[in-house]
Amino acid sequence: MAAASQASGKAVARPQIAQYLIAAGHASSVAEAFDRFLGENCDAYVPHQGAPPAAVVALVARAGGVASLAHPGRLRRDDLIPGLVDAGLACLEAYHSTHDESVQAHYLDLARRYGLVVSGGSDYHGDGTRHAECFGVVGLDPAAFERLQERFDAARRD
Repeated sequence: MAAASQASGKAVARPQIAQYLIAAGHASSVAEAFDRFLGENCDAYVPHQGAPPAAVVALVARAGGVASLAHPGRLRRDDLIPGLVDAGLACLEAYHSTHDESVQAHYLDLARRYGLVVSGGSDYHGDGTRHAECFGVVGLDPAAFERLQERFDAARRD
């Protein structure tokens, strides 16, 4: 795997490890690799290490970016949202391929409550990866996109 990192100049993450597991015959698909080995409750899962989320949000905000919490319905950590808002969180990904209507409505409500804009996407990370079948299925309506763009423009001016 070190060769993969050196060849691409990028960090090796779970999707790349899943590909190695498939190539070695330990899994038949990326989904199986995550289900059996790489998922959060699996033996080979290594928790992320790094700066606390609030510090990252603050850094993005100071740099003129729009910090967004991706797929909060999958994270199931609504307890983090108030602190992230205090740190400069500007956006919640309310529209996501794994959010059903009730989850989507919940995050739209939280966004309104905290004065956040919303984003949306399919979580597509390439062919052969998890959520590959969701490419283009979830998006952001034009009005929500316009509010997101306005927030981005405002952040860049500050």
